[in-house]
Amino acid sequence: MRTLIIAFGMMAVLGRAVPASATLDNTKSFKQAYPGAKTTGCKTCHQGAIGKKGDLNAYGLALQQAKAKTPADAKKLTPAEIKAVEAQDADGDGISNAAEVAAGTNPGDPASK
Repeated sequence: MRTLIIAFGMMAVLGRAVPASATLDNTKSFKQAYPGAKTTGCKTCHQGAIGKKGDLNAYGLALQQAKAKTPADAKKLTPAEIKAVEAQDADGDGISNAAEVAAGTNPGDPASK
């Protein structure tokens, strides 16, 4: 009985959805989606200079929502998922995410235009 309880507990922990988080894989996917992009640091998706869980800026939240729509690996963003939000203006500054990336500004910071 105890083994069964432990097994169900582990399945619950391992089976739950995990939001996208800053990883080297996500940085690689971003660079694949936008080769030559100048905006590739933690602040692209996070509020702080060092990306921490729960510290997402508007662009990071948009990516997290895009990720929630796909059943693939919950931590790894694909280039397609990153490109899926490029027409949006995540930070509400009047400039699309793709235009901000192309200009080298931060799509998650409304003060960065």
